[in-house]
Amino acid sequence: MNPMQTEILEITSKSSHPIFIGTQILDDIPAYIQKEIKAEKVVIITNTNLIDAFGNVLKKGIESKKIHCTIIDIPSGEEQKTFQTVSQILNQLLTLKLERNDCIIALGGGVIGDLAGFIASIYLRGIPLIQVPTTLLAQVDASIGGKTGVNHPKGKNLIGTFYQAKAIFIDTATLHLLPKRELRAGLAEIAKYAITLNTPLFHYMTKHLKEIIKFSPSQSQEIWQHMIKESVKNKVSIVSEDEKESGKRAILNFGHTIGHGVEAATNFKTFLHGEAVAIGMLIETEIAEKLSLISNEEAKKIKGFLNSLSYEETNLHATPEKIIEKMQMDKKVKSGKLHYVLPTEIGKTIISNQVSIDIVKELLAKYCSDATL
Repeated sequence: MNPMQTEILEITSKSSHPIFIGTQILDDIPAYIQKEIKAEKVVIITNTNLIDAFGNVLKKGIESKKIHCTIIDIPSGEEQKTFQTVSQILNQLLTLKLERNDCIIALGGGVIGDLAGFIASIYLRGIPLIQVPTTLLAQVDASIGGKTGVNHPKGKNLIGTFYQAKAIFIDTATLHLLPKRELRAGLAEIAKYAITLNTPLFHYMTKHLKEIIKFSPSQSQEIWQHMIKESVKNKVSIVSEDEKESGKRAILNFGHTIGHGVEAATNFKTFLHGEAVAIGMLIETEIAEKLSLISNEEAKKIKGFLNSLSYEETNLHATPEKIIEKMQMDKKVKSGKLHYVLPTEIGKTIISNQVSIDIVKELLAKYCSDATL
């Protein structure tokens, strides 16, 4: 790796794929492809707005290694995660005659990672994939662990596969392009790790809260890199033990049962994923408090922490009934019962399927007000 760049952390899970974390490491990808994958053709799947910033430079670097490279771009937005988009991209791959030893690069946020990962997993029954997440949320969560998928009118990510990338390159320099709202959405996933798994990270973030809420990774680079590295370590540790979410990995769904319901009830157009998860974490903490699973003092710390990061009560733009209807279509439903990850104290959670719908409806109603995000 380039000796001029900042520290790189390499993590290997049971699936034996490295995760490189550093600044300005995208230039290392062409050499990695040449040495480790030995592809003759590479397709970069990305968003249109990322081509000038990162896509063209990466393409040029790959072509300098005498590897044919094509960019396939799609518009931004969760609404792109459909079978129609998948079919269009598969048609292009077939036209390019990609072979099993060739490679797909997912360059972008969680939508690109999910789409490109799903396509790589089904094209010729699986071809090499490299994840290059460019959003904070994708860097600390979506790109790690092998989940891929597309949305269905009945719910989020209901169609998908588990498919591990050959490598993940997390370049923190890409964060400077993100608006505050995107950074805040990604920070929700970091907060999730801090609340459920990493008490020291919770205290670290509380200590550096003033710097964090300036939402300027370039000015507080050490703080943001620390949060990213800790989050990646937590995700890798869990995924290494439970790759296909049959047990411990379900902890990472804190905030997601309700969050996915909120997203689906608003047709994936009102909230960013991280915003919906933050709402879900607030409400699921309140569920735990109402069931006396967590002390009022600990619940107050969690809710105060989330609100300090600007996740405040909001108008959910949907009725409690509509949100619950969408929740009941979620893939986390087992034997007809919704499962919630509920905090019992900072750093500890339980998973429960014994939460009354009436309690959920009551707490959701508090957030269906005229307040704005």
